Amino acid sequence: MDSFDLLHRLFGRMYRSLLQYVGESWPWSPAQKETAEHAFLNELLAAQMVDVRDLADFLVAHRVPLFPDQYPVKFTDLQYLSLDHLVREVLDDQQELLGDLDAGAKALATFPEAAELVKSIAESERKLVERLKSFVNAPATAGV
Repeated sequence: MDSFDLLHRLFGRMYRSLLQYVGESWPWSPAQKETAEHAFLNELLAAQMVDVRDLADFLVAHRVPLFPDQYPVKFTDLQYLSLDHLVREVLDDQQELLGDLDAGAKALATFPEAAELVKSIAESERKLVERLKSFVNAPATAGV
């Protein structure tokens, strides 16, 4: 796979991640937790979108057109689930994405500029995964 094809695939994977899908949908949460949970989700969305923009900017600077795919069809089954449940699904998807980024950085070893960018994005996504883990493991009464 060409380096730019790999970068474009990673861009699409992040831009159409489950986290981004959940952010565009309206997951259910109890009224007393809604504000805190959605604020937490919005922070994660914003953090990931910074990474998506960094990768998009890199691709555009190298004259690679961006054609993001649609969200995976399997995500539509998650449309009406609670946010508490979805966070666990998002965590699984983010961990898979992190594996894709780590593998991508290794595959880009002959393109140091791209490899460094992907490593930087992977570190940012690793922090996001840790925040998700803390949220998933937090006692239900503790809030966000």
